[in-house]
Amino acid sequence: MYKCIVFGGSGNIGRTVVDNLLKNEKYIKITIFSRKILERWKNNNKLHLMQIESLDFLSKDNFIEEFNKKIGNEKDYNTIFCCLGGRDDTEYEKIDYQLSIKISDICEKLSIAHLSIISTENSDENSKDNFLKFRGKMEEEICNKNIKCISIFKTNYVTYKEDPSFFYCIISFFYRCKNDSIECKNLGKAMVVNDLEILEHLRQKGDEESKKINRYTNNDIKRLALKKI
Repeated sequence: MYKCIVFGGSGNIGRTVVDNLLKNEKYIKITIFSRKILERWKNNNKLHLMQIESLDFLSKDNFIEEFNKKIGNEKDYNTIFCCLGGRDDTEYEKIDYQLSIKISDICEKLSIAHLSIISTENSDENSKDNFLKFRGKMEEEICNKNIKCISIFKTNYVTYKEDPSFFYCIISFFYRCKNDSIECKNLGKAMVVNDLEILEHLRQKGDEESKKINRYTNNDIKRLALKKI
C-alpha cells in the first residue's frame, strides 16, 4: 500500500492526478498541499488536506523541519507529485525552478523513492526564453539529487477542455492540428499509471534497484494514459 504527496493539487493537472490516485485502492494516504480545497475532496478518509496560501515556507533554512511539522512527522511516503507551474515570466524562476528544487530536496532528505514532476519538451538551461531556461535548470539540478527514481514529463502543450477563453480555444486547435498537444486529463492519469508501475517495480527489486531517471514525451504520455489505473 502506498502513500504520496501532491504539490499543486488544485491546479488543472494536480486535480486530475488526485482524481486518478483516488481511483486506485493501493493508495491509502494522499497528502495534498494546495491553495484551495475542492468540495469533492472533503470527507474522504484517504486525503490529508493542507490548505496553504503559498509555499514560501520552502524558502526557509529550516524548511525540512517545517515540512515535517505540516505532515505530522509521518514517514514512509513513496512518491511526491510536483504539479507546480508558473503562469508568466514573473513566476517561472520561483515556481518552475526554485520551489521545484526545494520539493526535490524534500524527496531526497526524507528518502522518498519516487519524484514525479512536469517539465516541457524543449527545456534548455541556456535558452533565452525564461520558461524553457528555468525548467531546463530545474531538470539539470533534480537529476543530480540522490533520489531512487525520477520521472520527468516533458510535455509540449497541455490542453484543458474546461477553459472557455477564445485565446485558449485558438491555441488548442492549432496544437491539436499538429498533434503536439496532450490533454490535461491524460497527463494526470499517465503520471499515476507511471507511479504505480514504478512503485511495483521498486517493491519487487528493493535495494537492488539502482537510480533511474525517466523522461516521457507526449507520445509516451498518451501510451500510458491508455492503460487502466
